[in-house]
Order: sequence, then C-alpha cells, then structure tokens
Amino acid sequence: ETSAPRWWMAGSEAQAGADAQAGDVVAEVTEVFNRTWLGDDGGSLADGAAASPSSASASGCRRIRALAFNILAEGLACSGGGDAAAAAAAEGAEGGGGEAEAAGGTRYLETPPMSSYYPGSGGADAAASGQRARAPNGYAFIRGPEVQGGDRSRHFFRCPEADLAFRRRWPRLRALILEHSPDLMGLQELDLDKETSHASRIFKDLEKAGYTGACVKKKFRACDGVALLWRRGRFQALGEPSIWRLSKSSCHVALGQRLQLDNSVEILVVTTHLKAGLNEASEVERKLQAEELLRRIQAFNLPTLVLADMNCTPEPLLGDSAATLEPQVFPFLVEAGCRSAYAAVVGHEASFTCWGGWSGHDVAGAFDHALCLGRRLVPRRVLAMPEAEDVLSFPDRLPNSRYPSDHLPVIADIDVLPPEAADGAEAEGWAVAGANRRPRGQRGAPKRRSGGGGYESGKASGRGRG
Repeated sequence: ETSAPRWWMAGSEAQAGADAQAGDVVAEVTEVFNRTWLGDDGGSLADGAAASPSSASASGCRRIRALAFNILAEGLACSGGGDAAAAAAAEGAEGGGGEAEAAGGTRYLETPPMSSYYPGSGGADAAASGQRARAPNGYAFIRGPEVQGGDRSRHFFRCPEADLAFRRRWPRLRALILEHSPDLMGLQELDLDKETSHASRIFKDLEKAGYTGACVKKKFRACDGVALLWRRGRFQALGEPSIWRLSKSSCHVALGQRLQLDNSVEILVVTTHLKAGLNEASEVERKLQAEELLRRIQAFNLPTLVLADMNCTPEPLLGDSAATLEPQVFPFLVEAGCRSAYAAVVGHEASFTCWGGWSGHDVAGAFDHALCLGRRLVPRRVLAMPEAEDVLSFPDRLPNSRYPSDHLPVIADIDVLPPEAADGAEAEGWAVAGANRRPRGQRGAPKRRSGGGGYESGKASGRGRG
C-alpha cells in the first residue's frame, strides 16, 4: 500500500546548530550559474523577494512564487568514479568514447565529444568561433547506444562519489531552494527509505526557514518520494493531504494539498514524479499516469498548481536506443487545459531543466514543470535556465563538485485571481475524459510529526497547521 503522508508541524524542534560555512556555501552554489528573471514583474516583486499579502492588488489578485525541484535522492545517485580534471582531458581527445586512464591506473568515465553540442561543426573550433552550443534534447552519446549495451555502468554519474554524498549536497540544495524565497515548493527524489531517510534533516531546516508541509514515499521498494511545502505566513492547510496512486503496476504517487492563501482564496497544490525512461513504453506509462493525475485533480474543482518532474518534454527527443521519441504526455496535458508557467511567460519551453552527466552519455531535456490548471492562475515571471555553455564548462555536467543535482529548480511567479475575475469558471477548459469517475479512496492513515522527533500514528487535521 501507499505510505501515509508525513506531516511537518510548525513549532517542531529546529535543526541544532547551523553549518559553520553556510554563507560560503550559499554564495558558492548560487553563483555557479547566471539565471535571470523573464517576464513582467508588474512592479510588485524585486529579484529574490518573496511574495507577500501586501502584493495583492486592489482587484484581489495575489501573487505567489512556486518552485519545482528534483533534489536527486542519494539512494539513486551512483558514481562511476569520474574526476573532473581527468574527464576534461578525456573530453579533448579525438573522437571520444570509452574511458580515460589517469596516473596510477584509475579509470575515469569519459564525456561525450564537444561536437555533440555544436551540430554540424567540429566542436571545439565552433566554440572558439562564437557559435552557440545547444543542449541535447534527450541523449547525447559518446559513440552510440551500442557502447553501453546492458552494462550497469550506464546508470553511473560521472560526478565523483564524494560529491554525491547527501551530507555534502544538502547545504547546497538548501541554498538553491531558499535563494528566491518561494511560497510553495514541490520537491522530488527525497530519500525516504527507513535506512537512509533524510526527511527529518530537510524538514527541520525548512521549518526553521518558515515552511511546513508533508511528504510521502513511493510504493514498493522505491527509496525515494515527493514533498510539498508551503510558507506558514501565507498558507493554511485545509484538511489532510491526499495521496493518489498513479497506476497499479508502478511505484509512482502524487501528493496533493488544499491550501488557503492569505486567509482568502483556496487552491490545490500537487507534486509528483512520473516514470523515468526515454522510450515509447515509458512514455505510454507516463500518459496513463497523467490521465489518472488529472482525474484526481478534476474532482476538487479548484485552481490547481502542479509542481513536478514529469520525465518528459513537449518536443520529440532522442531516446535511449537512439530512436526519436514522439511526445504523448504533453499533447494530452495541453488538450486538457494545462499551461506550463515557463512557456506561458517566455513563449516556449526551456531548452533544458535537467542535464545529467552519465557514463557514456548525457541526458538533457525540459523535464520539470510548474503547470497551471484553471483560468485563475496566471504565470507572470519565470527564472531563466542557464546557457548551455555554462553547463558544458563542467565535464561532469550535472551533478558536479559545485552543483548538487542533475536538475535545476523551476521557479515561477504566478498571480492567483479572485473567482469573479475568471467568471467563476475555475475548471472550465480542463475537463478530462473519465474525470467524473469517483476516485479510489486514499490508502493509509496520515501520520503527523511529533515534537519529539519520531513519527506518531494518528489522524492529521489541517486545522491550525499554518
């Protein structure tokens, strides 16, 4: 059965002690990539400032800042023993492919040749001539998919193992999460396995920063799960969080929560992490999961914000067998009325939100999204992604010794309109086939976080949680 959601309650004991070098860590990780705001700020928010009740307009419109971020579970972060310096030397070798060997006989995983990112060019010469690099849409292989075969090493990151440890990555992840003071967070790939759970550390640190929320583990033997967090000063939980199984055969779940914004309007916020895999079978499964997700959302008849790693893109991409993978999920979502905040502001999706540096290949694409459902959610600004050249400056790509995940946070400023501003038609335009089917019941009783540090069984009410 699906694990019950774990509540984090305001007023819980804060993490004892702060990192001695917290300021240095924040400066280091937030300066890795230059990201600028795109869109119309309406004069209401400065860079990095959090929205607040005072940002409400005379018409009752209220602005919120939302973040979707896959933080890379430690249980899924395997290293192939790569070293940035050795990889950089290997990257310059003619043709690329295979592994590089450093002094002492240690083998380091090689990166794809630079020509992969300068189509129709000689790679390094193109970079010197000022030609702009492009992120791969899907896979970028060293020599082709046949190099990997069934080798488990294809699931290794090139990033050195020491840099993948959670204790090293969390201060950097925390800095990225809090850098722009979001009001809402949807996090994916939290380690929630009993033996390796980092939920307590994550929620204690974020509670100290003014947030509360809930998390839930995926089904079966999965080691990770998803979390929703919201700023206590702006949102109050209405009722218990909802858990939805997205298919009978997979481990994937979604976590939803009704929230009241600024003691005024009600919205639904959802986070999920759809099935991975850049092949047709995985895309078919993701579409089934997306259909179930929207059926569940439709039952609430509320303006809905989905903060998710969808593991798919709106455009065709190069799949894991070097065949073109045609999108099925995004055409369905668009037809159902979903609007990507990034595309709504910029006019097109980001070229990538994820750029993993794996053994023998890179994988990049716009996999992470803030999706708005209903006419009362209006995207206004988004944080741009880095330039491709910025990521290419790291032979390990993402993650690397300075950047803690293979994903970048998607951050958007969204206006929440009062009901009268949208003619009272929250759900109009995103009704889904089969949505009137009664959802299956929530499995498992929620658990609340006890002040003493353990998980306490019991029914969690949204009253008074902030």
